[in-house]
Amino acid sequence: EPLEALMTGQTGKDLQQVAHATLPRQKRWWQLPREVTIAHRTSESYSSLDLFLNAPHQWVLKYAARLNPSNLLAMTDQNRLYGNLAHRIVDRFFHVGNARELRGDTLAGWLSQEFESVVAEEGAVLLMPGRRMDREWLRGALGRSLEEIQRQFSAAGIVEVESERSLTGTFAGGSLEGKADLVVRKQVGGQAIVDMKWAGANRHKDRLAQNRHLQLALYAEMLRQETGTWPEVAYFILEASRLLASDTAFFPQAQRVQSNSTGTTPQLWEQLVATWRWRRSQIDAGKIEIAVEHIEPTVESQVPPGAFAPEEMSQEYDEYRWLVGWEN
Repeated sequence: EPLEALMTGQTGKDLQQVAHATLPRQKRWWQLPREVTIAHRTSESYSSLDLFLNAPHQWVLKYAARLNPSNLLAMTDQNRLYGNLAHRIVDRFFHVGNARELRGDTLAGWLSQEFESVVAEEGAVLLMPGRRMDREWLRGALGRSLEEIQRQFSAAGIVEVESERSLTGTFAGGSLEGKADLVVRKQVGGQAIVDMKWAGANRHKDRLAQNRHLQLALYAEMLRQETGTWPEVAYFILEASRLLASDTAFFPQAQRVQSNSTGTTPQLWEQLVATWRWRRSQIDAGKIEIAVEHIEPTVESQVPPGAFAPEEMSQEYDEYRWLVGWEN
């Protein structure tokens, strides 16, 4: 029963009383009963695969058990809100017919009008008393980001930009789907995917340096299946107005991230598939790993050859952290 329906008296009348149970203790693995199986999903996205590979317990609770937090518990604000508004502004910008020609005062005038519209529609919390400084700071950050995107794309000779580009594909586990923030093309010299992030420049530099840019690899594989060639990949950090890339062959004025790995995006994709097969074999056996930083891994947590070590995700972002057991 949805919690909202229970609180408003709109539930069915035949609710059963649940017997009291003691809180479970923390452990690294859950073992499902033999008669319980978890089917393959018909389609996966980056958000679902990220949980499947790195936090299987979250994937099981979200997609198999279908446990979701109430949408009344929190209001989107700060970085998540800023990121949502920034994505909407950039998307609108590249749907303007003469977007690449907007510069200086013309660009500022366009942003001023669109910013007010987007904030009113999707960020009304910024219109509350005491939030004017936040609102003006965000407006300035978005102006700098658009100017830098224009500069970078001009230097790279970009002639076509697709915003919120829908992508589809297949892999060993079935269908894939997603939306790339920006797909850009040159007159000659190929194409690239740019994933926009609001903040976290150091974190995303590390992902490029360590060849762990999973989201970009997933989108690149879907675009490769469509076009036959691998695109280049890059991150654009909106708050810092900074374009990050593994090299400067495609984007000559991007900040080059020195690689600490000999891997490439195609090799990362192969590792992703190998890691998926490993995780799928565990779930088929009814074993679900609680891969969180404060519970010690076991021998079964060791990845096989060809796969990558899962990234232990912070409990801060785990919506199910109260369900993984309690300390003794």
